Amino acid sequence: HGIYIHLCSYVNRIYNNTVKNNVEAGIQIYHSTVLGSIDNNKIYNSGTHGIAVADSSVVKGLIKSNLIETAGENGIYMITSSLASITNNTLNNVKGVGIYLNDKTKMLDVISNVISINKEADGFGIKVIANSAIRNIQKNTIKGKMVYGIRIMGIANNINISSNNISTTNASKKSFSPIYVIGNDSKKYTIKKNVVTGNKTNYGIRVVKGKADVLDNTIKKTTYPIYIETNKSAVKIKGNTVSGNSNNLVKTPKYKFNVNNMKISKIAAQKGAKIKLDYKSSNKIDKFEIYQSTSKNGTYKKVKTLADKSYTTKKLTAKKKYFYKVCGYTKDGKITLYTNYSAIKSTMAKK
Repeated sequence: HGIYIHLCSYVNRIYNNTVKNNVEAGIQIYHSTVLGSIDNNKIYNSGTHGIAVADSSVVKGLIKSNLIETAGENGIYMITSSLASITNNTLNNVKGVGIYLNDKTKMLDVISNVISINKEADGFGIKVIANSAIRNIQKNTIKGKMVYGIRIMGIANNINISSNNISTTNASKKSFSPIYVIGNDSKKYTIKKNVVTGNKTNYGIRVVKGKADVLDNTIKKTTYPIYIETNKSAVKIKGNTVSGNSNNLVKTPKYKFNVNNMKISKIAAQKGAKIKLDYKSSNKIDKFEIYQSTSKNGTYKKVKTLADKSYTTKKLTAKKKYFYKVCGYTKDGKITLYTNYSAIKSTMAKK
């Protein structure tokens, strides 16, 4: 190792070091405690890990703002250890896993890291397994050749996976995914506002099992943008933008669901200051949700949920303009699939 803190040692901080060309880890913490942070180190050409915190070690500060260039196995590796956050690190040309949280690791956040992977066979951007206590994976940039961008199997807390930018490729023809989760019904995954770009040989967001909310993600260049493998757990899919995929459809055990085809086909002012809407979708829809506003870019309030394909408002204010958008949802077991909102339509209420 370049720097090795070993067997019940205590150090205040590890910072501003340059470590090069190690057979094993650049920095290794083993059964020891760092009272502050591991920060602003430059680590080049590690044979195994860039930074490893292993076997009941504790870092009371952060692992932050480190540069790791070329690691033979993992960029940052945590096993049965405690840490507050991993943040603002740059990991280039990692050969295995960028950030690996393993075996009941206790930490809260992985935020704003830049991770580059070069291993199509079994590379991961961020890998979490075995009941890690992670809560937030946010604002990370993950790019390169790999099997999974973010892969999570086994969590001790509800987890938020949000605002990550994941651009992955894989030419090995294996089934891989930028975001891949295997959960359970005691904890929830919130997968929100991520930007996912693949190379049309993969699922964008893949949930194998467990509770999940898949909300407001942007997904392109995949086979199916979202794939939910089981309908036995509570999953909500809403507000996702999908375009440029081989199939712009959400796949579940029962449906291939088009999120982009809700349309207000007709809007008409009626006597008595009422407005009638007709709307349609090629999907099987259980219920439609009607949203109303008094300005196009204003706040829309849900005014009705109904199964009918038309809706007539209650009496409105005459000579006032009203704006509408509609979405619909259907159920596949415990999965709730929402269409995106229709284009906004408006008309003036008349007497």
